[in-house]
Amino acid sequence: LAYQAASIEMTYDLLSPNNQNNQSFSKFIFGTVHYPVVDALSYKVPVNDYTVILLYSGLIDFVYQAAKSITEAMSPRYQDGSQSRVIVHFDLDSIKSILCADSQPVERLYRTLEAYLFNGYPRAFAFENIPQEHFPTLGIIVSMAERWIIGHEYGHGFIDDSIEIPKEYSYSSEYFSDNSATIATVYSGAKLDGVSPEFSLGGAIFAALCIDIIHEALTLFKNEEESHYDNDFSARNRASNVISCFEQYFMYNHNFYGDFDLSFEIKDKVSLDQHLSEEEIDHCYAYANILFAIWQPVKLRLLEDRKNKRPLYSKWN
Repeated sequence: LAYQAASIEMTYDLLSPNNQNNQSFSKFIFGTVHYPVVDALSYKVPVNDYTVILLYSGLIDFVYQAAKSITEAMSPRYQDGSQSRVIVHFDLDSIKSILCADSQPVERLYRTLEAYLFNGYPRAFAFENIPQEHFPTLGIIVSMAERWIIGHEYGHGFIDDSIEIPKEYSYSSEYFSDNSATIATVYSGAKLDGVSPEFSLGGAIFAALCIDIIHEALTLFKNEEESHYDNDFSARNRASNVISCFEQYFMYNHNFYGDFDLSFEIKDKVSLDQHLSEEEIDHCYAYANILFAIWQPVKLRLLEDRKNKRPLYSKWN
């Protein structure tokens, strides 16, 4: 997590090396607390203008287990006996058939949510031996998701709280923070980690969906009728904004061999050739689409739990 936070701060140094405002990072205090809520937050302390950024361990654990579910569904394996090159399934139809044949990804997500909803903490698995071939995929999903989450909270720290936001723009600060996170995650992913933008954007969209799933899982048990968590700040809207932000602020070229060139450039208008292709957008949504496919049978099992009047953990009531 410290590496993710440092990557964000280094990104702003790379984007504006002569900007004295970058010294303000000394006014950010970042840390974690062992707390079951799946959330992160930031708040400004009136003493010396400090911003505290806090990640709850519940969020860290849930993102990790959700990413494991995706990785399992993608069935990583070494190619042709190689111990260095890993191939995975990205085709959603193929993955859905895998989910029918092998319920482990569904079981993992269900058990994680079950532990959260009924026992109070999203951890059902511990001290697991993760197959070596899972590490490349799992590492990218988790690191980019965590970096984007932390970047979002940094974005809140950049906002001038003295500016009053009208009610009709109640989510404007959230989308501003999403944009700050997207710029920092994509640029740092490319320049510091050699990760192409589709993977960075994929981690961001996956992280947004994790939050939606938690909200929807909770509301299933708090309302009599089946609920769907959807508002102006839904994962669908956030994902669309993430893609638009990328197209607005980056020039991106790549070739068949995986080589790419990325530069930060603020555009007045995005031309047609600067929009991501359908195939590129599919890559950006891949992790979230797989998680959503896993979530559907999990949701049915939770509805059965509700039908059987299984009681929520007392704190969530």
